[in-house]
Amino acid sequence: MRPRRTIWSDLRSIDQVIVPRVAAAWSRLRRGARPLPLLRTGGATGGSRPVRTLTRLDERFASRGILGLVRDVPQVGIAGLAMLLVVASIVSAVRLGRPADDSGGADLPTVGGAHIATVGPLPGETIPSYLTAAQVALTQQAAESPRQLTHAIVDFDSGRTPEQVAAALPGVQPELLFVRVRVNGDTKTFPGTAEELSAYPTLKAPLHVHLLPNDGITALVKLAASLDEAARDNTTFANTIGSGASSDELAQRAAQLKDARHYRAEAFALRAICACIYAVVVTGTAETLLHILDSGRVRTIDPASPGLKLSEITWVPLRPDVTRTQPAGTSGP
Repeated sequence: MRPRRTIWSDLRSIDQVIVPRVAAAWSRLRRGARPLPLLRTGGATGGSRPVRTLTRLDERFASRGILGLVRDVPQVGIAGLAMLLVVASIVSAVRLGRPADDSGGADLPTVGGAHIATVGPLPGETIPSYLTAAQVALTQQAAESPRQLTHAIVDFDSGRTPEQVAAALPGVQPELLFVRVRVNGDTKTFPGTAEELSAYPTLKAPLHVHLLPNDGITALVKLAASLDEAARDNTTFANTIGSGASSDELAQRAAQLKDARHYRAEAFALRAICACIYAVVVTGTAETLLHILDSGRVRTIDPASPGLKLSEITWVPLRPDVTRTQPAGTSGP
């Protein structure tokens, strides 16, 4: 049975097909190179001719659903296409115009570079719709190019230890980890966006890994060390506030000591190698990724468009506690 078409699936598919190509053309123009065609064309040998390409795009995006109106009413189609190309061009130019920064911004747990694609749930998207769209995208890639390498984000329905992650992801190369540690009264995600921890680079930097479980264990231990440092700093500051201080200062002292207790508890859990990894960015063939998805050991696998570099992608993990709708404005954990 074919999955039900929705505005989310249409927008996701168009974004995956058009935006990366427009961005690539824009990037080449900025470098002074001749831009590549947005649609592949073939020669007389029977390759992908423009008519066939347009037919496939028409069948994929406009055969049914909301975009069917765009195809069947020419005036609407022309206006919609013009608007889409303008928006895609602006989005690509803005993304590529951003300076390269290894942190990708305070709320983007990504590798540096010009981000021209987003992989993960869209703000406001229903989770069932997202899970279906991700499965369809991976199945299609496996059918069309089973041995082509691609980047993808793997989400789990609960936290995993590094050993459990390694067992669940055979045959692929791990690249980035997303960690969520829960203690009594507090939850932290890493790479972190909490302003009170912004002075600790390790807590907000992307968690690069190349070999699991070893690199995963190392990453958790480094996070624990930084949290211990934050706990010591908070305690030291709180102890400078004496009993004769104002009510506001005493309230701040209590808050600092409370945060320090949470940091120590989270550090203890991380150092004990907790089941805290809830998403992993990997590189592998679509065929292997589909086998992993079929194993039932992961919640979902969302692949990037083939050909994109890891540094060109903004990765949005799906938190285990998000089951209905992705929170609006969410761009990271």
